[in-house]
Amino acid sequence: MAAEQKKLYRYPGTKPFETTDYTLFKGRDEDIKNLFDFVFLENPVVLFSRSGLGKSSLLNAGLSKKITDENKATPLFIRFGAYTKETRVFPLERLEEEILNKTDQKQNGLFEKLISQLQSEQHALWYKYKKLQTNDPGKNSFVLIFDQFEELFTYPQSAIDRFKKELSELMYTKVPQQLRDFISEKRKTDPNYFSKEETELIFARLDIKILFAIRSDKLSLLNSLTDTFPTVLKYCYELKPLSREQAKKAILFPAQLTGSNFESAPFAYTEDALNHILYSLTGAVDSAKTDFTAEKPEIETFQLQIVCKYAENLVIENKLKEITKQDLGDIKHIFEDQYNNIISKLRPEQQLPARLMMEDKLIVEHTRVSMPVISLLKDFEKKGMTPQLIEYLINTHIIRRDQSGSIEISHDTLVAPILKAKQEREQKEQEAQRQEELRLQKIKAEKEEAEKIKTQKRLRRTYGILAFAFIALIAAGYFAVTASIARTVADSATIEANKQRDAAKQALQRIVEFEKKGVGKKYQGGIIFYSDSTREHGLVAAEKDLPGKYTWDSAIIVCRNYADTVDGVVYRDWSLPSHDEISMLYLNREAVKGFESDYYWSSTLSFNSTGYAWRQFFKGGGLTINLISEKYRVRPVRKF
Repeated sequence: MAAEQKKLYRYPGTKPFETTDYTLFKGRDEDIKNLFDFVFLENPVVLFSRSGLGKSSLLNAGLSKKITDENKATPLFIRFGAYTKETRVFPLERLEEEILNKTDQKQNGLFEKLISQLQSEQHALWYKYKKLQTNDPGKNSFVLIFDQFEELFTYPQSAIDRFKKELSELMYTKVPQQLRDFISEKRKTDPNYFSKEETELIFARLDIKILFAIRSDKLSLLNSLTDTFPTVLKYCYELKPLSREQAKKAILFPAQLTGSNFESAPFAYTEDALNHILYSLTGAVDSAKTDFTAEKPEIETFQLQIVCKYAENLVIENKLKEITKQDLGDIKHIFEDQYNNIISKLRPEQQLPARLMMEDKLIVEHTRVSMPVISLLKDFEKKGMTPQLIEYLINTHIIRRDQSGSIEISHDTLVAPILKAKQEREQKEQEAQRQEELRLQKIKAEKEEAEKIKTQKRLRRTYGILAFAFIALIAAGYFAVTASIARTVADSATIEANKQRDAAKQALQRIVEFEKKGVGKKYQGGIIFYSDSTREHGLVAAEKDLPGKYTWDSAIIVCRNYADTVDGVVYRDWSLPSHDEISMLYLNREAVKGFESDYYWSSTLSFNSTGYAWRQFFKGGGLTINLISEKYRVRPVRKF
């Protein structure tokens, strides 16, 4: 029995349109024609636009299909992926791999004659394309399509230089000089070494067309190619946002297609639903005065496809024949909820590793980056990351695999919702940690209260001993005076009385010292805000804040340099309070006094966010993290 054909979706959602999706790719007919004409008129050509407008979809389902239909050339797609320390395939090798995928590996005599003269890695790209041509002489026209070309510039400069030199030679050099010299010498010694047909084939120019697709904000990076591609910025094609009419075609046409190979039956959109989508995505205000407005009055292909995919899922789940405005609800929630919905469908033990990978590794400084799978598995193995989980996330299209084998967030549009979810997660983690700290502080306070009760009992026993000692002292004095006839006995009583008196004095001194080390007492250059049950050890805070505000790094230094002199003794061992110490200091702020209604730095860095440290708010409480470059107040502490 033949394998059951996989059902198709009408909209790709977060992933770009593939080459096989050309029947669903609507609204870009004019761009496809214009770009096709441009590629075959000028060389090289740069396709640029903001992220989210569908460059990859235009290349896959539009340009590639038209090139193939017109039979004018062979399109080759190349994607490098962003460079990381684990990267093993560099740009030139990646391009050579694509050639190998298109090359018939059969042997041919002419190519063997040529390759024998390849003495180094020089001209390797030219030789590989010449092999394509010598295996199939009619196959000499290629369009090299470099998608997301900005990734090239994440590689070491040496790799960039090799790539652009070889690519320039492929485009501009008919035959490398090294091979010309060899042919010239061979003609002198062996005129028949190359036949006439072989010579003509060797000197037949490779027809190489090059298209660089790059984001608008990275366009200036191409200036570094002008030494090898002088006209690289001369022929540029800008992909504009969808117009309302283009967007209507992209929405309506796929929904109306018939056929049993779709997951859903054909469906329609009401006029209100269609306008609701268009108004929301352009930032215009519809008749219902919706409060959602986009930052710019234009329609991004990526956002449109997410909304349409959401509508298609509603049709499938609820067997709808028509999508209404009420079905769609608030459009902005479609973007905000997508990430959370994907995470919520994971098993509980899978959610944290998935979130940490996407929120902490695949987004750096508000920019999505690609990372090798092996690196991500290594980083999050202990958290529960598995290859199966990564594959599942790829299938949801929240992340995607590039041609280098690395993975990345599917699109820039998803960065903001993911970062918002990250912020909410971290706030929950901080609140949970704060509650745990309060619980531990409560347990500690209860233990200290129990210790205090024990200490009070010991003090009562000590006072009893002291009273007994005074009575014994009086009695001993009395007997010493009146019992002269029993001098030996009296002397013994006096000695015992002296012992009791000394013991009483020592006990009294311990009581005095104990009271001196209570919370709120001045001690060794500051004010005690914590002492243990024996009051032999504790923590002292400086009596005043250090003047001004400090970054976290400068706060560490200024506390180390702080010194205070009391009764001729200099105390220098001050430091910035730790996470636990500043929490304890906040709890006893009334005893220490002098705090402002402001944030105070702790010395503890955040456990999961590089460049962040914990701070304590001294007005309403609460420990939070913030950038170490921010400036807050400082109160030094020391131990005794």
